[in-house]
Order: sequence, then structure tokens, then C-alpha cells
Amino acid sequence: GGMAVVYMAQQQEPIRRKVALKIIKLGMDTRQIIARFEAERQALAIMDHPNIAKVLDVGSTETGRPYFVMELVNGISITEYCDNNKLDTKQRLRLFIDVCKAIQHAHQKGIVHRDLKPSNILVTMHDDKPVPKVIDFGIAKATNQRLTEKTVFTRYAHFIGTPAYMSPEQAQMSELDVDTRTDIYSLGVLLYELLTGTTPFDAKVLRKAGYTEIQRFIIETIPLKPSTKLSKSNRTLTDIAQFRSANPDSLRRLIIGDLDWIVMKCLEKDRTRRYETAHALAEDIERHLKNEPILAGSPGMFYYMQKFLRRHQSHIAMAVVVTLLVVGLIISVFKYQHTSRMEWAKGDAMPRLEELVKLEDYQAAFTLAQKVRKVIPNDPGLINLLSRISKIYSINTIPAGAKVFCRQYSDHDGTWQYIGKSPIENITLANSIYRWKIEKQGFYTYECVTDQFLSAKLCPIDLGREMVWINGWAAQFHQESDSRISTFNVPGFWMDKYEVTNEQFKAFVEAGGYDNPDYWEGLNFIKDNRKLSWQEAMLEFTDQTNQPGPFTWENGTYPPGQQRYPVSGVSWFEAMAYASFSGNSLPTIHHWENAASLDQS
Repeated sequence: GGMAVVYMAQQQEPIRRKVALKIIKLGMDTRQIIARFEAERQALAIMDHPNIAKVLDVGSTETGRPYFVMELVNGISITEYCDNNKLDTKQRLRLFIDVCKAIQHAHQKGIVHRDLKPSNILVTMHDDKPVPKVIDFGIAKATNQRLTEKTVFTRYAHFIGTPAYMSPEQAQMSELDVDTRTDIYSLGVLLYELLTGTTPFDAKVLRKAGYTEIQRFIIETIPLKPSTKLSKSNRTLTDIAQFRSANPDSLRRLIIGDLDWIVMKCLEKDRTRRYETAHALAEDIERHLKNEPILAGSPGMFYYMQKFLRRHQSHIAMAVVVTLLVVGLIISVFKYQHTSRMEWAKGDAMPRLEELVKLEDYQAAFTLAQKVRKVIPNDPGLINLLSRISKIYSINTIPAGAKVFCRQYSDHDGTWQYIGKSPIENITLANSIYRWKIEKQGFYTYECVTDQFLSAKLCPIDLGREMVWINGWAAQFHQESDSRISTFNVPGFWMDKYEVTNEQFKAFVEAGGYDNPDYWEGLNFIKDNRKLSWQEAMLEFTDQTNQPGPFTWENGTYPPGQQRYPVSGVSWFEAMAYASFSGNSLPTIHHWENAASLDQS
């Protein structure tokens, strides 16, 4: 630094630990510097806050150079930590609140930092949680010169602070007039950088500028709001958003409003318009995180408007006249367009609508009715026609949140129309029968035809193949012995959407399905009133070349090119064995009748 050198040291007693040892430099040990150095270490020693690096010991070397021992903070700057770990906006705000609490503690002890910036706020890990630590309190104030980044400050000794984070009153160099609100301004710059990845004023531009230009820029230039800065950033908005675990649109939406206002209140040129304390700033951010109204309003809009009006009175008067003329013209055009739309709706559209209803072309009628409804929504004739050409549909899915599409039943190759995400209740469409398509990540696409209401259970891809959920039902069974009808409940079940293919059955054959009696366990083989052994039964289940397999196969395999065809030529016994092999079961006639919906068109 400017007046001291810092070592990592080993403290021997009373506790053995690594510490940071700060010793005044040779050549800097004048009375004035030593007095300020000691005043600084005493001020730091009285602070006790978990987010401020602690002073552990003080003393002097054998040559009389004063030193003090501080907590060693193993960490990186707060901005670097946030970017490396891709913290989202809420996580960054939580860290920033801890920084505000540390600064509030310092202010209560009568200490103004005056050089708050990312490199002076390190983040270290404690019990797997990030803890920000503010370092170098009062250094610039104690030595009256810049300790790092000397290119500007060595040249202008009274220019204390880093330009990109410096308040207007600091830039004016009126040292007696600088109070705790200068740190509020710097906290605003830090918050701006955490949200957008850059400071309000480009640090590189400031470093290249001369002293007078830097001063004028900080005192007079009004920075862009953070949300506006994002859209005009030199870095791509996608990269900035990626470091904040967001996409560009959502990042701007998170900042527009509350966070814009909070930051701009901190960056007010007039310090009386900033937050009075770091505690008040932290509380407003807490309100934002809790979705409560914040105290910061739109930053200085009336104030800036008043200034603008005074500077441009004559131009504004002319603009008002032109605006009134334009507004009058717009009103005239609107009235003309409204009259034209009314004539179209009643004179052209309604007769055409009635004609389409007579032709039972409800889809075209519904499309036209939607346009007419925007012009004459309360027309009795339109309301009557709408009840005939439209119908209410409801779509529910398990799980919810699936994308729902539809198209007319007769439109086999038409474009799917996106309806929304399930559940969808009481949506109005043309009076028609629709094909429905339902999509959700991690599930097979579900397609069906339904008239008005649909409740679909989606098949997870984890099942390994596409299946359809069949709801349970109450089945009736006719007892032939006494002509009674019994009712029993069949639970819901998954059924394969497609038949077993030749290719799938070939896997059973190749796995020794006809050689393993375990797959045929519990089956009774009867031929000519004689019970066959398992070995005898296997001789019955052969293809046309006496190889094990379906009787429609030859040489132990299916016909060429028919790997995806449904397997045929298998007996009920072979189907049962395959089900056992694949870990499934065959449907009963009751299961199949309900799944096939034989009683419906």
C-alpha cells in the first residue's frame, strides 16, 4: 500500500494461527504519518463485526516502526466470487446486505471508509457459507493518499478514492464536508456492478481522463439506470445473464423497477436525496426480497423534470403546441377508423357470419366472430351466434405444466395451435372435434381425440417405452350358473401403446426363451385330452422350419424388413412366456375391452 507493507505471518501466542501483519514502510515514519497510522489502528480495533476484518494485536518493531496484526482473510473480491459461482440476483443481494450491515457498524463507530470497492470486500467461506469481509477501513483517510492503483492518485495527492466508486463530494475534494453518505454512494456503485457486471461510469475511461475531466464527469454526469445499462453494455447481455443464472429477458425484468430505484437513490448527486444510513439501504433491499413496497421512489423524476423545464422553456412551449395538434389529428383518425369498423362489423361481417353458421362451417365462423367481437362485443345477435359456433374445453394432465396443442380432427397435416400449459380450464374454441397433443419434458408426447374434456396421465420416459394409462373402472361379470351379475373394481394400469414387434420377440428367442422353463411356469399344456410335459410342449411351438419361434417365421427369424411389424403366429402360451420374460402381464378381456373403448365411436 501507500504507507504500509502487509505480510502473512504466524502468530505464536496466545493462539497459534496465521494472521495479516501490517507494518509502516521505511521512509514513511514521520510524526504525522505515525500519528495517523496509530489513530487508524485504534479506530479499527474498536470495531467488532463478523463482516469486518478484526484487529488482533498492535505494537512496534525494534526500530520503532508501528505495526498492527489483523485477521487473515482467505478470499476473493465479492464480484469475482459472485461471477465464479454464478450467483443469481437474490443471492447477490443477500451478500450485499451483509456488507451494508458492516458499513453501518463502522459508521456507528464514527469511521467513514471512503474507498469501498470490490477489492476491499473479500468473500471467504465459513461453515460452507459465503461471508463477506470488509478490509482497509480508514486507510485512505488516515494516510490522505491512495494505497493501490496509483496511476491517478499519486499525481493528485488530495484526490482520495477510486474514481469509478467516488462520490461527487469526494471528487470536489472538500474533505471537511465528506460524511457517511459518501459510503452510501460507493455502496450504490457496488450494487450496480453486482447487478450489471459494470460500474455506472467506465473505469478505463476515467483512468485515461485528466483530473479536471474526472471531476466534471463524476459531479455532473447522470448515470444510466442499471436496466438501461444492461441493454447498452459492451459485453453481450447473454454473457452477463449467464453469470447470474438467468436469461437476458428475465435479468432485465428482475432489475427494472425496485432495484433500478434503489440503486439510483444511492447514486443521487445531492447527498440529502440518498439513503441516510447503510441500515436504511439494507432494509429497502429486504423489502424488495419480501415483495413489500420499497421506500425508494422513482429516482428524482420530478426533480430532473423541473431542471429540464427551466433550461428549455421556449422549446417546450413549441413542443406543447405541436403535441396538441398531433393529438387532435390522432383523435380524428381514431374516430374515422371506429366508424369504419362499426360499418364493417354490422354491414359486412354479421351477414357473412350468419351465412357460415348455416353452412355449419363453425371454424371459419368462430374466427370471424372473434374479430367482430372486438368491435361490437355486446351485440345480441353476435352473442346468440357465439353460443352455437363455440364450445368450452378443459384439459388437465398428470403432472400439470404440460404444453397443450390442438388442431381440427379432419386436418391431418395442419399446424398445431398452441393453447397453453395445463391445467387449462374453460377455454373457448370453435364448436368442433379436435386432435390434441400434449408435451412435457421427461415424458412421451401424448396424442388423442376428445370432444370437450380431457384428463391425461403422461407416460414418463423412464418407463423405457411408450405406454398409455387406463383409468380404473367398475366392471360387471355375468354369472352363468345363476344368472346373477357381479360387479368388481378394476384398478388403473399402464398398457403398451403398440403391439409387441417381431424385433422385440426375437430378443426373447435369442435370450433362450424357449429353453428356459422359468418363463413358462404355471402353464398347463393339453393336447388331445393329454397333458404334455414342458419339453413336449416346446416341440409344438416352432416356425415353418421347425426352429423355436412363431409359426409365421422361417429359420428362426421373421420375414426380411418386418422387424417393426407386430409379431404374429404366436399362441397364448408363447405370449404368456414373453410377458414373463419382459416383466409384464397380458391384459384380460376386461382390460382390453375398456382400453379399446369398444363402446365409443
